[in-house]
Amino acid sequence: MKEAVVKFREFWGVDKRAALIESLDAHDFDAGYEVLNPKASNKFLLRSGTALADYEGWPALSDLVH
Repeated sequence: MKEAVVKFREFWGVDKRAALIESLDAHDFDAGYEVLNPKASNKFLLRSGTALADYEGWPALSDLVH
């Protein structure tokens, strides 16, 4: 079974609508997209960016309410 590829591209600002329409007309659909690697350790993050270096060491919510 082939794994899915998750890609992210942010459209923002006053020209957002025009940029979205332009991206649909683009011949290179992958242009401007960043490949993401969602996994349990990054809470299946579906946006670009990185967590703080010690993020995985933070207590879980369930640890705080016991």
